[in-house]
Amino acid sequence: MPPAFAARPAPRLFLRGLLGAAFLSGAASLSYELVWARLLAILFGSGAPAVAVTAAAFLAGIALGAWVASRLAAFIRRSGVRAYGICEAALGASALASFEAFRLAAPPGRAPSVPFDAPAFLPSLAARFVPAVLMGAAFPWALAAARARGGE
Repeated sequence: MPPAFAARPAPRLFLRGLLGAAFLSGAASLSYELVWARLLAILFGSGAPAVAVTAAAFLAGIALGAWVASRLAAFIRRSGVRAYGICEAALGASALASFEAFRLAAPPGRAPSVPFDAPAFLPSLAARFVPAVLMGAAFPWALAAARARGGE
């Protein structure tokens, strides 16, 4: 490959910053998962169904998000940092919106449903699935950003 077309080496500072951002994003994602499980325990009246619903939404969303983003990242080479930033911003907005969805599903004074309440279950599952998809998409975009800067 001619030198003019060779990928320029990624500055260590950029890669360290990207690694730090990915670490903080993952820590925030795990925190969201724990908070969602606790909020759903209030909604369902029990911790076991809440953890099961949260884990199902979280893992399915991460798998779908990573699969879609890895396919798209192969086509978008130069704007990996932009795509990662947009993904993280959308993740933050959707995660905050999920708390509003929980508030609407469980208004104040409503007794916990035992053992299962589908009208409360479906919106809470959907509200956790969207941020989880974006959580899964964030890592492939971070890798695309590193690759665009020449880091392998």
